Order: sequence, then C-alpha cells, then structure tokens
Amino acid sequence: MSVYLKVAANLRAWAAASKSRESRGEFERLAALYEKLAPLSAGPPRSAAWQGVPFNYDRKTITAIAPKAPGVYLLWRPDRWIYVGECLDLRSRLIAHAEGDDERIDQEAPRGFGFELITGADQRAARREALIRDLAPACTLLPE
Repeated sequence: MSVYLKVAANLRAWAAASKSRESRGEFERLAALYEKLAPLSAGPPRSAAWQGVPFNYDRKTITAIAPKAPGVYLLWRPDRWIYVGECLDLRSRLIAHAEGDDERIDQEAPRGFGFELITGADQRAARREALIRDLAPACTLLPE
C-alpha cells in the first residue's frame, strides 16, 4: 500500500472519530486528496541495492531533473524494476526511452526513474551489473 493510501486511511479514521462536523469534513476532504495522489506515486519497489531519489517518469520531469552527464539509471513501476542502464548523457537517454525507443520498456509502462552520477566507464559498468544482479529488472540482462 502506498504511503498516500496509508495517510488517507488514517485521515478517514480521524474523520470517523471526530466530534465536530467541521473537523470530520476537513479530514474527509484531505483523505480524498491523498487518495488522488496514490496513483501518481512513482516510488520504486523496496530494495537495499538502490536508495536514490525517485522521480516521475515523464518528459517534463526528465528534462528538468536529469543532467547531461554520465551515470547509471533505473526505470520502474511501483511493483517491479523494469530497466537498468548506463550512458554518457542521462537526460538524452531517458528522453529517448520516454519517447519509445525500446518496445520492451514501453510495454512495461514505467512510472518512475532514478539515477546515479558516475563518470568512469568501468565504474558505471560495474554499478550497472551490480544493480542488475540485485534488482533483476524485467528488461535488462547481464552482459555475457
């Protein structure tokens, strides 16, 4: 259950326990707002392997957040890891994925992305391989 739905459930419980109609109405209003936020949540599945900052997977967010710098990136839905990649330009690569350059990724319908800035090619490759081993993303295979 997403954190938004947990907060909404608590707000509804407070509304039910509230003695004043005004407080009850305010708690219900807030609960409804939190329930609307739940589907927008792009949080990744839980993992000790990656604890970075999650972002919504859309072109506007990618353009605003992802740097034109080398690194490793991850794509996910709240219920599964989809892809782990590495590149020299995170913004361009993430935009290319968001515009449908890989049919497998498109079919998985990512909701979120994250990245780690890593300049060295050997370090990027090693981090990518470690993440693939730990997260088992649906659309990424380890190199042979």
